[in-house]
Amino acid sequence: ATASRLAGGRVATVSIDRMAFMTPVVVGAQLAFYTQTLQVGRSSIRLLVEVWSDDPHSGEPRKVTEAVFVFVAIDGQRRTRPITTHR
Repeated sequence: ATASRLAGGRVATVSIDRMAFMTPVVVGAQLAFYTQTLQVGRSSIRLLVEVWSDDPHSGEPRKVTEAVFVFVAIDGQRRTRPITTHR
């Protein structure tokens, strides 16, 4: 959703870098996703995505995983297009 908003339209995921799970996620756990914009280029966006969950025993929040995602803006024919929103 963040990449789509920044790009002003549809995006496609082109890569995910260094994703590793730090702790298991139990079935039914509530997850929260947080993003930080690392770079906005002519047609691409790099985002750091962190995923957090409540510890099932203590209720304390804990980071589950993080990764750098690269998205590219696409048009209606799924071709790369320039990003049109204000950065």
